[in-house]
Amino acid sequence: MSRNNRQPVKVARLAEHAGKVIVVVGKVLDSERVFTLPKLTIVALTASREARRKVKKFGGEIYTLDKLFKVSSDLKNVVLVCGDRTKRKAYRYFGAAGEKNSLTYPRTTNRKNSGEKRINFPKKRLIN
Repeated sequence: MSRNNRQPVKVARLAEHAGKVIVVVGKVLDSERVFTLPKLTIVALTASREARRKVKKFGGEIYTLDKLFKVSSDLKNVVLVCGDRTKRKAYRYFGAAGEKNSLTYPRTTNRKNSGEKRINFPKKRLIN
């Protein structure tokens, strides 16, 4: 898969699916905000060293995708989790930069000559 389609997922987001086999087509990363985790069974492409350590510390397991059928042979109780595709920095530049109510970043830093600006208009204007 292309890199755009295998986004990383943090362990904190996987904690809500405890008791199921969690499948992630991407990398599992550690979340610094979480200090305790439920027992998780995760099947992913890869996992960071800290994510593996934290999951194993709380009694969970992390497998690679080729071991999916060993973990769950009938694929019952399996949840597929994916990351946010629009989290990449490139998505900030998609759209029209100068339009009203557009939060799109301009493709240039030179505002003088190009005329392209990032204008943040308020969503609703108060009438006095």
